[in-house]
Amino acid sequence: PASTSDVWASASASAPSASASAAPPAVNGPYTGGDLTWYTPGEMGETACGRNYSDTDPIAALPQQFFDAYPGATANPNVSPLCGRRIIISAAPSPGAPIMNVTAIVEDICGTCNISTSVDVTPIIFTQVAPESVGRLHNISWDWV
Repeated sequence: PASTSDVWASASASAPSASASAAPPAVNGPYTGGDLTWYTPGEMGETACGRNYSDTDPIAALPQQFFDAYPGATANPNVSPLCGRRIIISAAPSPGAPIMNVTAIVEDICGTCNISTSVDVTPIIFTQVAPESVGRLHNISWDWV
C-alpha cells in the first residue's frame, strides 16, 4: 500500500511546522505531541542514511526539520548523527487505550511529517501498536534508547 504519510499529509496541512529560523531540537528527549504513521521504505530505495531496507526491518524516519536541525547535522544526511540511533516510541492504539512501547532504528527522513516530533515507521513497527488500516496515531512520545 501507499504510505499513509502521503495520504495524511494533506489532512495535516494546518499542523504546526518548524520554520527555517526555528531553534534546533533538544539533544535529549522525551519528544512529545507528534503522530505515528507508517511507510514502506522498500518502495523508496535508499534511505536518507544511505542504506536499503524492507518493510520488515524496524526502521524509523524522523521529520525533515528535526533531521536537518539536530546538532551535528550536515548537508549530507548519510553522515547524520541520527543515523543508526535507536528510539523507543510510546503510543496508544486508540484514545484511552493502554500505551504500547516499540523500538526502532532511525535511518530515514520523513518529508511529509508536519509535526517536528512525529515518527514514520515501517509496517513491522506500526502493527505492533495498531493495524495499518488505522494509518495515524496521535499524541505519541519518543526518546532515545
